[in-house]
Amino acid sequence: TPSIAVTRDEATGYYYYTEDGKQKQVGMEEELLFTGSGGATVTVAAGKMKLASGGISVGSYAHAEGDKALAVGRTAGAYGRDSSAVGSEDEVLRLWQGLGYYSRARNLHTAARQIVEMGSFPSTIETIRSLKGVGDYTAAAIGSIAFGLPEAVVDGNVYRVLSRCFGIDTPIDSTQGKKTFKSLAQTLLPENASDFNQAMMDFGAIQCTPTSPQCTSCPLIEICVAFNEKRVASLPVKGKSIRIKERHFTYIYIRCKGEVAFHRREGKDIWHGLWEPFLIEAGDLPCFGGTLTLLSKDVKHILTHQIIHADFFLLDIDEKPELPHDYIWINEDEVDNYGVPRLVELLLECIAEKQ
Repeated sequence: TPSIAVTRDEATGYYYYTEDGKQKQVGMEEELLFTGSGGATVTVAAGKMKLASGGISVGSYAHAEGDKALAVGRTAGAYGRDSSAVGSEDEVLRLWQGLGYYSRARNLHTAARQIVEMGSFPSTIETIRSLKGVGDYTAAAIGSIAFGLPEAVVDGNVYRVLSRCFGIDTPIDSTQGKKTFKSLAQTLLPENASDFNQAMMDFGAIQCTPTSPQCTSCPLIEICVAFNEKRVASLPVKGKSIRIKERHFTYIYIRCKGEVAFHRREGKDIWHGLWEPFLIEAGDLPCFGGTLTLLSKDVKHILTHQIIHADFFLLDIDEKPELPHDYIWINEDEVDNYGVPRLVELLLECIAEKQ
């Protein structure tokens, strides 16, 4: 692969290269993916810029490989319509690891690709809402705060303020309730939608709180229907109850001659796209042979709508057992390169403590 030399200013961390007799800046990270105006894709690493495709026609934009998803919003213009600049879903999930709500990471990745394809960040409510994972609330928040669009935000805080102030007992999680509160919020919207939306959300978060609201010092006390009718504690109303599901996982960390068995979770279950070792859910331990060690029992892991009770085992074995087709064997020292859920992180911590 052809390459061109670059130099690094140790004082600033910036990389420079020479083109047409002029010194130009590349970037300030150790490893960069760089797409130029002529379509060239260039990687900078270890003091050299390696040409991956196309001719050298770079501009002045660069992008850290480890920060693709988070930085794409401010660099989309540099990449034009090359959505490959966003990076892979696995990279995003690895960076997101431990934060939970992994569907948000996948949505962020998809939305970043959409933005790159668009050529710039969308600036209307309709186009903002078209981004993966962006609903009415997020679209209104972005539209009003970033672009000054006259769109009312309705989040949990706003639901609470409006339901109490106007004495509305329509369930906020019903179709009718959502329409009612959205329409009401929109009619209250002044010319400066940005400040109003942020004030409403802050007011609900600080003053009109879910429990122990500061009613006696509230500037809306005289017109608050809930306060005057002594219904503050009963508003807002939610119609649906959340059923908590309990599950039992048994993880077996199968290690054979420096390799371990992992697979990528697929389907519509939790942790889609993340990796995990051999899993048994509500079943008996298989007879693989080797040395099986119990690392930890009944580890309780609480999710939004689920509680998982997990047992952790380590299996050292000399011959690789037959596993389902979606399991692969990876070098044990490369496990950290794979995005895993927090529960598996706890298992890996147990493994590290035992070594």
